[in-house]
Amino acid sequence: NALSLHSNGKIKESLEIYNFLIQNKIDDHRILNNLGSIYFQLKQFDKAILLFDESIKKFPNCIEAYTNIANVLVVKRENNKAIKILNKLGYGKKNNDLQLNLVYNPVSPVLPPPQEKLEIDYKNALFKKYKITFNNLYTITNMPINRYADYLEKTGQLEKYFDLLTNNFNQNNLKSLMCKKTISVDWTGQIYDCDFNQQIKLKSSNGPHTLFDLLHHHSSFNYNIAANKHCFACTAGAGSSCGGSLS
Repeated sequence: NALSLHSNGKIKESLEIYNFLIQNKIDDHRILNNLGSIYFQLKQFDKAILLFDESIKKFPNCIEAYTNIANVLVVKRENNKAIKILNKLGYGKKNNDLQLNLVYNPVSPVLPPPQEKLEIDYKNALFKKYKITFNNLYTITNMPINRYADYLEKTGQLEKYFDLLTNNFNQNNLKSLMCKKTISVDWTGQIYDCDFNQQIKLKSSNGPHTLFDLLHHHSSFNYNIAANKHCFACTAGAGSSCGGSLS
């Protein structure tokens, strides 16, 4: 069927089936959403939005269509419209469990501002200008690896940024670092101490190396974490993690 064809990468064949079903007025929200997802994958965003819109008009209780449109709008950098859609679904409100959290990640080679104050400022500004709400704002320090490290090196800012991170080392953040209580696993089952180490393939020589090791051999996880200069990004200033600042 069209879904299995799409899953197997046969997009053209899948498109033909979905368009045939629509032309023959087969009303099913899955057809509209799946076809919209294909156009989204093909970066034909306007076509995708039209299909998701039609799904909402015909099936207003189909939550998938709303979140699909929000995803397209985020890719198109129309974040405020995306948040408004999610707000209408109840996300970002205080009286339910539908969390909508934002992330502040400075592009410039600087440390993020204080998280608590920045969250208040953003909530006031976004509600005043766009009437949108969210639950939490997390500040994350930009990690000097891969593309960001390449960008800093090309612009002559890499060493200066490393100096900033090391000069603002905060020992109080060590106890809360994510790499001390979580692991990162890639699609092949390789184990890393954190997502960033996974991206640069930095592994500890001790401890379990794969999920197989973890499942078949006991590990106390009492070993040194693989670390390099980029790790100072998590310890500098107020600290940094997937959940925002550490202190």
